[in-house]
Amino acid sequence: MPFDIESIERATLDAVAPTQIDTLPGWLLPFDRSGIARANSAVPLRHANLDPHSLPLIEARYAGQHSDCQFRLADVAGLAPLQQALERRAYSAHRPVLTQTTGQLNWRPGGSATPIQLSPVPTAHWRSVYFAEEFDASDSAARVAALARGRHAIYGWTEDDSGPLAAGTAVLSQGWLSIHGMRTRERARGRGLAKQLIAAFFAAGRARGLDRAFLQVEEDNLIARQAYQSCGFNTAWRYHYWHKP
Repeated sequence: MPFDIESIERATLDAVAPTQIDTLPGWLLPFDRSGIARANSAVPLRHANLDPHSLPLIEARYAGQHSDCQFRLADVAGLAPLQQALERRAYSAHRPVLTQTTGQLNWRPGGSATPIQLSPVPTAHWRSVYFAEEFDASDSAARVAALARGRHAIYGWTEDDSGPLAAGTAVLSQGWLSIHGMRTRERARGRGLAKQLIAAFFAAGRARGLDRAFLQVEEDNLIARQAYQSCGFNTAWRYHYWHKP
């Protein structure tokens, strides 16, 4: 399990591609101006045996980058000393997110298959889903820019005669297939397009010899969680972002 924690966190940063990553023993310290929290949050590489005395040094590293310091910590007993130390330093926990994994990359959705397009480079069709009018433009711009920089990425989308309907990105890194940036247009929801995209990403991962996948989903996004559960994903741990008010 410790190797899986480290490999998942390293693969996550391969996907969101912060502009700089520093390290301390047991930590990754990404720095980025995109506004994507995962790309600008200190994250531990294990879930136990971390010294709370490292927190001031981490804060100093972020201050040196003229960046607010925040932490991304799993809600596990082994990190309780860190969480307590952060509370003493006036940090509080926000935005619960689930890290979910599966070893079932042979999963396929039922029903008729939807044609899925895959590309090793970001395309205009892929980008256009994120910039649909129903999505926040600034958030979409940040996510598209980060995912377009991702290492070892596969970009997927599906469309009909009226244009692109859904898109997502998979990154093949650190022994994992990781899934990011899933978006479906409002007019296309309820048709299982996200599941079709995930199945296409699973097939691409199998073709590269991978047998496990992970993703991160906000805990309150019940619709997405139900879809991911049907694809075989189960929660490995929950984390919060810790920052000062």
